[in-house]
Amino acid sequence: MVIENGYQLLCAFDAESALATIDNASRVDLILTDVVLPRGLSGPDLAAKVVQNKPGTKVLYMSGYTDRVLLPNGR
Repeated sequence: MVIENGYQLLCAFDAESALATIDNASRVDLILTDVVLPRGLSGPDLAAKVVQNKPGTKVLYMSGYTDRVLLPNGR
């Protein structure tokens, strides 16, 4: 965990560890996730679970795979 400029940053290697980290956080304003994640859930899957458990959480996606992942899904 890093705190800078009044923001607390939580980091995770994959979706499962991100879910565990987020579940233990009292408040999550924003998640920044790649669309393609290692070992299991995708970024959109992760975001859906987070927003379901913590409504109002904003999601920002990033990826180097936009042509293959984002465009065919219309996102």
